[in-house]
Amino acid sequence: MNENFLSGDDDTVKYYMGLRNFAFFQILILTLTPYLPQGRMKNLSPFQLFLLILMRLRLDLPIQHLSHLFRVHRTTVADAFHHNLGVMYAQLCPLVHWPSRECLFTSMPHQFVESFGKNVAAIVDCFEVFIEKPSNVLIRVHACGINPVETYIRSGSYARKPSLPYTPGSDISGVVEAVGDGVCLLRTGDRVFTTGTVTGGYAEFTLASEDTVHKLPDTLDYKQGAAIGVPYFTAYRALVQKAHAKAGETVLIHGASGGVGIAACQIARAFGLKVLGTAGTSEGMQLVLSSGAHLAFNHREKYYLDKIKNATNGQGVNVIIEMLSNVNLSNDLQLLDFGGRVIIVGSRGPIEIYPRDIMVKETSIIGVALYNATNKETSECATALFAGMETGWLKPVIGPEYTLDKAAKAHEDIISSPGASGKMIFII
Repeated sequence: MNENFLSGDDDTVKYYMGLRNFAFFQILILTLTPYLPQGRMKNLSPFQLFLLILMRLRLDLPIQHLSHLFRVHRTTVADAFHHNLGVMYAQLCPLVHWPSRECLFTSMPHQFVESFGKNVAAIVDCFEVFIEKPSNVLIRVHACGINPVETYIRSGSYARKPSLPYTPGSDISGVVEAVGDGVCLLRTGDRVFTTGTVTGGYAEFTLASEDTVHKLPDTLDYKQGAAIGVPYFTAYRALVQKAHAKAGETVLIHGASGGVGIAACQIARAFGLKVLGTAGTSEGMQLVLSSGAHLAFNHREKYYLDKIKNATNGQGVNVIIEMLSNVNLSNDLQLLDFGGRVIIVGSRGPIEIYPRDIMVKETSIIGVALYNATNKETSECATALFAGMETGWLKPVIGPEYTLDKAAKAHEDIISSPGASGKMIFII
């Protein structure tokens, strides 16, 4: 960002810095430069240094976003404030009007986490997202999937904690706006979905690495595209790569009416398994059946476990895909056949189990974390899922829809709603 960004555009100067015009900004640079520590900001010109600090004060932009905008490291931005803010603020406070954050809600909304805990901050940032690396793809977001793991990360309870401020969102769908010089398989205008982002998906634009961007078939809309990433890649990893489920086996999908559950139903049915699923409402049970399950059970009923056992003639199931292991794991072990496997996809706390239940039938408890997948495993999964898109068995089901300003509500609903009914998404 250089002088051309503001030169001759007084409205832009007023918006970004609260100053009267560009000429006034140039006078301030000449006046204040002698007061600033010398030799510290080698990567920023005096113009960029003043502009960066004024934009931070005026718009309250996060450091990570300013580092993107000025193409410098976060520590450079932090040092700029640490060494220069006091002098500039003392000189400029009498001259510049600093409106409240609420007055600045305008062109480019982002939802990001400012501190770990209950809150999701609704902050409006006016910054450009640019191609940082040759492998980067810039995408205009049309929809973004909402995943439970994003609430765990926000709360600070997840094992992997990003640096703050942090913009959630890995599963987006949209249109390619620009590509880096090293991108080979994508071009501007392509309809795509992602399995990861660099700058976060709760936004109007996002940056992603080419290896996490996939073309979205015309048979699926943008809402469905935002429901593919984490749910389907997790379901495939759980069923195929971890449980090693085989055609003819019986799988119980415990919590089958949510995003991962529906994906698991469709994959399991396509791969020749007998599919049993649970849900918490009658509507959820119907959704489970329409997604490929042979039988559906209400896991809020008192004796539903007995019904599942009876459905297997007392033999038990070979595989259980478990979405809430802190509640169900002990019972899951009772439902397994000899050599059965419980695959843990989700957990929200501890649970006590009886190890002898595992010993007697030589069963296994296996965890799934999608971020551990190798490039080879991810490629295998993508190939299988694209086959599902081509043949038509991969059909994401969309549940509640939200706008970005309802991010806090969406996070509350995905954890506390009485029964899942498809994939929750943001419409951008």
